[in-house]
Amino acid sequence: MKESSLDSSTNRSKATSSAWPLASVCLFAWALATTYTNHAPLIPVFIEELGFSATEAGILTLAFFLCLAAASLPAGILSDRLGPKNICTFGLTIVFISNAGLGWAYSFEQFMLLKAIGGFGAGLGFIAGVRYVTVVFRTGRIFLAQGLYGGCIQLGAGTSLYVMPILFQSLNMSGAFFVSSGLIAITLVFWILVAPDRRVQLTSTSWSLAMGSRTVWVLTFAHTGTFGLAMLVGTWITAFLYQDLGLSLSTAGSLGSVVLISGILARPAGGFIIDQGWIASRTMIRVSLLSGTLGLALLALPDRPIWEALFGLILIGFAFSLPYSAVMNSATASFPESPGSAVGIVGGFSLILIALGAPAMGALYAQTANFQLAFGLLSVVSLLIFLLTCLIPQHEKLNM
Repeated sequence: MKESSLDSSTNRSKATSSAWPLASVCLFAWALATTYTNHAPLIPVFIEELGFSATEAGILTLAFFLCLAAASLPAGILSDRLGPKNICTFGLTIVFISNAGLGWAYSFEQFMLLKAIGGFGAGLGFIAGVRYVTVVFRTGRIFLAQGLYGGCIQLGAGTSLYVMPILFQSLNMSGAFFVSSGLIAITLVFWILVAPDRRVQLTSTSWSLAMGSRTVWVLTFAHTGTFGLAMLVGTWITAFLYQDLGLSLSTAGSLGSVVLISGILARPAGGFIIDQGWIASRTMIRVSLLSGTLGLALLALPDRPIWEALFGLILIGFAFSLPYSAVMNSATASFPESPGSAVGIVGGFSLILIALGAPAMGALYAQTANFQLAFGLLSVVSLLIFLLTCLIPQHEKLNM
C-alpha cells in the first residue's frame, strides 16, 4: 500500500509540474498567432474604406510571412544557445509592439511596415515555442504536447478571423487592434511569470549542416502543403465567402475561422493518435495532404452551393492540421545534432508559399473576379506535395 500511495503521489506531482508549463505555452501560442491573421478578415474594409487594391491587401500577408520566414531560420539556433523561453519572450514582445502600432496606422506603407515587424517577432516566437515544447516535455507525451501547442497556434489565428470583424463593427479599426493588443500584453506577463526557463546544451548548432538533409527538406514541403496552404486559405477565406457567396462580413469571418480553429482539435488529436501507435507519422502526413487536396478542389468548383463550400472548409481545416506534430517532431528527430536548425528550416522555408501566394491570389482575384482559379491551383500544389512525401523515410526514429 505504501508503494501504491507513493506512486500515486508521484504521478500527481508530475501532472502538476507539467500543468503550468503546458498552460503557459498554449496561451503563448494563442496570443502569438492572433497576429497571423488579424488583418485578413478586414481586407474588404482596407479595399473599400482605405483604398487598398486586392494585390496590396495580399502584400500585407507577404510582408508578414516573409519576415516570419526570415526570423524562423536563426530562431532555432538562438533557442538552443540562449534558451527557448528567452526567445519566446522577445518574439512576443515584438508582436505586441507591432499589433499596438496597427491601431494608429492609416496608410498602406504603415500597415506593411508594422506587419513586417510583427512577422519577425512571430517567427522568433513560433520556432522558439516548438523548441520549448521539445525541451520541457521530453519525458512526456511529446506528440500530444506538440499538438496542443500547434492547436493553440491555429486557435489564435482562427480567433482573429472570428473576433476582428466583430470588434471592428462594435468599435472601429483602431479599437479592434487596441483590444487585441491588450490581450497579447496580458499573455506576455503571464508567460514571463509562469513559464519555467529550461534549456539543453548542444555541442553543435549549425543550420548549414541541416540544409543538406533530404528528410528535412521533404518535411519542409510537407509543412508547406499543410500549414502553409491552410494559412493561405485562411487569409482569403473571408473575402471568398463575402464576395463569391454573398455572405455578410461578420458571417463570413465566423464561418471562415473554421479553417484555422479546427486545428485546436485536429492538431492535438493527430499527436494523440501517433502517441498511441495507431498510425505512422509518414502515413498521417500523406493521407492528410490527399484529403486537403479534395477540400481545395471543392472550393474551386464553379457555382458550388454554400454547404459544399463549408464541407470543403471543414475538410481543409482538419486535414491540414492533423499532421502538425508528425512534421515538427520528425524534423526535431531527423537532425539530433542541431534540432533547432532543422525546425527552423522546416518552419522558415515553408512560409515562402504563404508570403508569395497571398498577393498572387489577390492578383488572380482581381483578374477573374472570383477565387475558382486560385483554389484550383492550390489543389494542384497540394497534390504535388503529396506525391513528394513518398520520400519521407518509412521508419523515421522519433524518440526525443
